[in-house]
Amino acid sequence: MKILVLGPNASLLSPILGTSLVAQSNDPIDLQQFNEIGCDAIISFGYRYKITDQILERVNGNAINIHISLLPW
Repeated sequence: MKILVLGPNASLLSPILGTSLVAQSNDPIDLQQFNEIGCDAIISFGYRYKITDQILERVNGNAINIHISLLPW
C-alpha cells in the first residue's frame, strides 16, 4: 500500500509509515498529479488545501486528517 502524506510536517510520519510506503507533498495537488503518484490512501497532517472529492473517491474514502489544535480555542 502506498500512502500519500500531505502537509508541511509529512516527514515526521515517515519513520512510522516506512519510507517505501510514502509519497509526500505540501503543495496543492490535483487529480492528474494524484494519478501519477498512484496512492491507495491519504494522510493529511497540517495540509492547507482542500482535497477534492474526486481524489477522495480514488482512495475509496481511505483518508485521515490529523488536526492538531487547542480546541475549542
